[in-house]
Parts: sequence; C-alpha cells; structure tokens
Amino acid sequence: MNYQELIALLDQASAFDLFRISQVLSDMIDDPKRIIEVKSKLRLGMRVEFFDTRLRKAVPVTIESIKQTRATARDDQNRRWDVPFCAINVRDIDPNTPITPPLESGPSKSDFSVGETVVFIDRSGLEQSGFIIRLNRKTATVQGHRVSWRVGYDLMNKVIDTTAS
Repeated sequence: MNYQELIALLDQASAFDLFRISQVLSDMIDDPKRIIEVKSKLRLGMRVEFFDTRLRKAVPVTIESIKQTRATARDDQNRRWDVPFCAINVRDIDPNTPITPPLESGPSKSDFSVGETVVFIDRSGLEQSGFIIRLNRKTATVQGHRVSWRVGYDLMNKVIDTTAS
C-alpha cells in the first residue's frame, strides 16, 4: 500500500471529510472479519509487534492471553500491555514504512519517537542535545543534562550514531 499517496490525498480533504473518513475507518477496524483474521493468527507465547500510539513506534511483545478483541502481552522490560487486535502486526508489515508524505517545511511529530536523541539550537543560539521524553501536539519535551525543553519538531534534528556497527 502506498501510504504517501493516501496521505497526500487526505491532506486535500476538509476537516468535515476527515471526520467522516475517521468514522468509516473506525467501522473497518471493528469489522469482525478483521478481528477474526488477527485472532486466528495469534498463539500464546507468540512474539509479535504492536504499534503503540503514545510512543509512535512498534513494540515487540510476547502474547500472554487472548481475549475477545484484545490481547495481553509482555514486553522485554517485563511491562504488561493490553493491546487491541487492530494494533498487532500479524501480516509482518515493516513498521518503519513511512505513512506520511515527504516533508517540505521540516520534520513533524510523526518523524520522532520517545527515547530518540536530538539536537537543536536554543534561544541563545547554542546547540543543545537531549532525548525525547514526551511527544506533545506541537512540540516534544526534550530532556538534557539537568534541564528539559519544549522544542518544536521543525527545530530538531535526530542524532545518528555513526560509531555503531
């Protein structure tokens, strides 16, 4: 599926159209045949990934129980998750496939994840670095050494570790 074309088309829609589309998507997510597809592929102890909307990234987990429309799972840090079936990746779709169109003005919220290291220029003109601890609507909360900032997404750049092999 070409997500970038889909997003480009949706970008031209009005707020009213987007609201109507969101209702159709909600109905499609709740469609019993989609629930059955996921439920039939899940097994206790199975390793899967689900998309966490708060972190905006895929989280690997092990299935512990399977309910009517949700599964209980545990991640590598032993945290327990109650995951709706629609968030579980049973088709092995690459979670890094971009679903947003190429950015013209700079990065947006969908380009960052909690825990990523970023750099930016502060109001004094100094380069600062830290890691993202929260993704807000217009800004990210970045934790530095003994200080935190709220930084606009278009002002941040990801730090790429070139020493990792």
